[in-house]
Amino acid sequence: MITTRMSSNVLASRIATDLIQKQSELARAQTQISTGKRINTPSDDPAQAAHIVKMQQAESQLDQYQRNSSIAESQLSLEETALTGTANTLMRIRELALTANSGIVDDTTRAAHLAEVEQRLDELYDLANGQDTLGKIGRAHV
Repeated sequence: MITTRMSSNVLASRIATDLIQKQSELARAQTQISTGKRINTPSDDPAQAAHIVKMQQAESQLDQYQRNSSIAESQLSLEETALTGTANTLMRIRELALTANSGIVDDTTRAAHLAEVEQRLDELYDLANGQDTLGKIGRAHV
C-alpha cells in the first residue's frame, strides 16, 4: 500500500478551501430558503435565469395586451351607447318632423315641436362631444 504524505501546510490549505466552499454552499442554501426561490442571481443557473427573464417579458406583454383589451372594450361600450342614443334621438326628431308636417297640427304645436327638436339637437351635440374613459372628446365641437 502506498501512503501519500502531505505537509501540514497543504492539509491546512485544503481544509480551509473546503470550509470556504461549504460556507458558500450553506449561504446559497440559506438564501434559497429565505427567498423561496431556487435562482436568486443569474450565476445560480444562467440558462434558467435567461428563461425566467423571457417568461417575465412574456408576462409583461400579456399584461399590456389585457390592459389594451380592457380599454378597447370600454371604448366600444361607450361608442355603442353614444350610437344608440344618437339613433333614438334621430328617430324622435323624425317623428316630430313628420307630425309637424301634417296638416292637422296648429302653430302652437309646431312651436312646441321646434323647441323639442332644438333640445334633441343639443342632445346630439352632447353625444358627439362626449368624453371617453381616456378623456378624449368627440369631434363635433359646437
